Amino acid sequence: MHLIVLLPFLLASAVSDCRARRIPNRLLLAACICSILAHLFRPLRPEPKALCWSAVLLLFLFLSYRKGKLGGGDIKLFALIALALPDRRGFLIPALCFLMGYCVQLFLKTMRGGTEQPLPIGLFAFPAALLTFFLSL
Repeated sequence: MHLIVLLPFLLASAVSDCRARRIPNRLLLAACICSILAHLFRPLRPEPKALCWSAVLLLFLFLSYRKGKLGGGDIKLFALIALALPDRRGFLIPALCFLMGYCVQLFLKTMRGGTEQPLPIGLFAFPAALLTFFLSL
C-alpha cells in the first residue's frame, strides 16, 4: 500500500527531473506527508537489515552530493523513499535507480561515442518502483 501511495509522486518527480532537472520541494513535502499518513493508518514494521543498508546508501548519496555528482533533490527523493518504505524496497529502489541510470548512460555513451551530460537520476525512480512492485521484490 505504501508503494502505491508513493508511485504518483515518483512519477511526478521523474517528469520534473527530466524536464527541468529539478525536483520541487513542494512535491517531496506532499509525498512525505502522504507517507506519514499511510504509516499512521497502516504501519510497516522496519526491517533492521534494510534500514542499515538504506543508511549506507544515504551516506553514499551524501558523499556523491558533496562531490557534485548528485543534486539535493535526488538526495531528498531517496531519503523520502527510505522513509516511506522501511523494508528492503527502501534500499532496493534507489539501488535500481543507479543501476538503470548507469546502464542507460553506458548505452548512450557507446552508441553516440564521447562523453554525455549525466542523466537525471530521479528519472529512474518511477521505473525502479514499478519493477519492485510488479516483481514483489
